[in-house]
Amino acid sequence: MRVRTVTPAARYMILKAGLVTAIALALAAGGRLPDPITAAFAAILCIPSAFSRGLRSGARNISATLIGAAAGAVAITLLPSPHAALPPAMMAVCAVCHALGMIDYFPLAAFTLLVLGFSDPSTVLRDALLRSLGITTGVGIAVVVNYLVSLVSYAGLYDSQFRRLLAGVGYRFRQMADRFAAADADGMERLQFGFHRLFREISAFIDEIRDLKREMNVRKESGGLNYRAAAWLGRISEKMAAVAHYSWDIVSLSPGLFRAGALPAAAKRGMDDYLALLERRLGEISLAVEEPGARGTGPPVPAVPLPAPAAGADDAGRLLLDSLMMSLRHLGAEIEALAETVRHFQEEVRGRPGG
Repeated sequence: MRVRTVTPAARYMILKAGLVTAIALALAAGGRLPDPITAAFAAILCIPSAFSRGLRSGARNISATLIGAAAGAVAITLLPSPHAALPPAMMAVCAVCHALGMIDYFPLAAFTLLVLGFSDPSTVLRDALLRSLGITTGVGIAVVVNYLVSLVSYAGLYDSQFRRLLAGVGYRFRQMADRFAAADADGMERLQFGFHRLFREISAFIDEIRDLKREMNVRKESGGLNYRAAAWLGRISEKMAAVAHYSWDIVSLSPGLFRAGALPAAAKRGMDDYLALLERRLGEISLAVEEPGARGTGPPVPAVPLPAPAAGADDAGRLLLDSLMMSLRHLGAEIEALAETVRHFQEEVRGRPGG
């Protein structure tokens, strides 16, 4: 298992995890919180990067707890034993969470139900109320901590995530270009998992930026970040996703061409040169982001020429080659669009020359 670098986003998450736990324990020590474990657990569930995302997550965690607490109280009151009460109650909780679009929060509702399932029937209502109060308190702690951290960290936090993902795109692209040049079919297939993980990370960042834009539309500015910067980060992340998507296409399509011998040598050399140009362009983009004043947009990369299929290639080989060429063309266009978007971001948001 590869040990991952502790990024600024991870450092903020670690800091917030410690803060919410300390606050929950301090409230319990002061006699103001009867169940510090529940409160700390709920708070930890609600400390993602964005304040608004934590707020929404908190509301859903409270709802899930109430669903589980209500089901537990009713089941234990009406049925003679936990063994009889819990299975049908669990099915009901799962159905309700699914119907409300909260299936991701079903584990918390189920956990609440299981805990209450073994309560004394005479105190189950009080236990349900205390657990719901503990979850609500924990969510409140997380909301306060998220808000305070957002006041000082947003710009650095999201800028670091954007740089990390851009570096990830460049790294995976270099791997893909090297293995394509070596006609390494097995190596390309092994790369598919890496591209799949990269695409998921970029997609998660796009979702987070979407939430952040809604938040900045209300708050206007926080922690050095405003709506305009968030909107540009959203555009850049969408372009990174497109680059990752078409790179993934090449990784998926090329092994079949290599094994079928459907890629002429001259066309292969042309594609190698084209991928080298695109790799250089990604390097220029990364340099423009990392170094103020660096040129991020050189002359546009020319369109890749369309090769003829290898002699004797069957229909499947021709189809693979056509699909690969289409993906290469789209990849070049998306990298150019990424360069242009980064240039505008540098000029309009950071006030730096984009080249």
